[in-house]
Amino acid sequence: MASLEQEIEAVREQLDRQVSLKSRLERMKAQQAKLNWEVGLRKERWHQEEQDIDQLEAFSWAALWARLNGQLEEKLSEQRREALVAGARFEAARRQQEALAVQIAQVEHELQDLKGCEQQWERLLQQKAEHLKQRQPDKAAVIFQLEARQRECRRQLKELREAADAGKVARGLARRLVEKMDDALTWSTVDLFGGGMMTGFVKHSRLEEAQQLAQQLEDQLRCFESELTDVDIHTSLELTVDPFLRILDLLFDNFITDWAVQERIEKALAQAKTAEDEVQALLDHLAARQDQTQREKAELDRQRRLLIEQTSI
Repeated sequence: MASLEQEIEAVREQLDRQVSLKSRLERMKAQQAKLNWEVGLRKERWHQEEQDIDQLEAFSWAALWARLNGQLEEKLSEQRREALVAGARFEAARRQQEALAVQIAQVEHELQDLKGCEQQWERLLQQKAEHLKQRQPDKAAVIFQLEARQRECRRQLKELREAADAGKVARGLARRLVEKMDDALTWSTVDLFGGGMMTGFVKHSRLEEAQQLAQQLEDQLRCFESELTDVDIHTSLELTVDPFLRILDLLFDNFITDWAVQERIEKALAQAKTAEDEVQALLDHLAARQDQTQREKAELDRQRRLLIEQTSI
């Protein structure tokens, strides 16, 4: 098994090199972004100096005034010196830019050669783990225990992600329902004080859309509850939006029914907001559980890796 240990050591060195190169590449990319900006700035300054020379050499009011004052040659000489300096600075920055691009390409090429060493590392560790399981019972027991806990963490993370996905859909529907009910409440207020036929039509349209959203949300809340049960969270999420809001207002269109509809819209809006808040609270709890489980899994991964690495075969 000496050859396996040698392979593991060689791949470990590759991994260390990969980490070092990635860190170096990140710094070089940041330096490149800064240098690209500087090259553009110096190029613009150089072109501006060249344009100033062209204006002095061509017929212009600035050139005419300088000629009349006998300062044209002096200004031209000064401008040419400034253009020369600006051009030299631009060229120096451009050379740095090119040199850095070459260095970045070299690092990226080396990283490409190291691609896959993580998978090779995992393969070798697994190979060593299997050997330890067969030859060293005391270590095998610990490895089996760690792997069982790792599998449980992966299962929990999968269930937590599925629950969170269902919750995010429910939260989105709840937010849309709140917006729609809030809009309906606005139009209902206008209609209450004699908004007219068009106002009533818009209000009825918003209520119908809200009813459809409410039904979708109720279905999604049941789905969310089911997913929560899989992660040992038992809760009751309910939403009831009066389906007769629009019918009542259409059949009896007067101040009393308008006022009754207004009150029911306010109640439905409050229910929708409550549902949104409850879903958000559950999502926050799921996020905390995910974070905790992820940390636990990372620690188990670390313990298993160290045990395998440090045990001689």
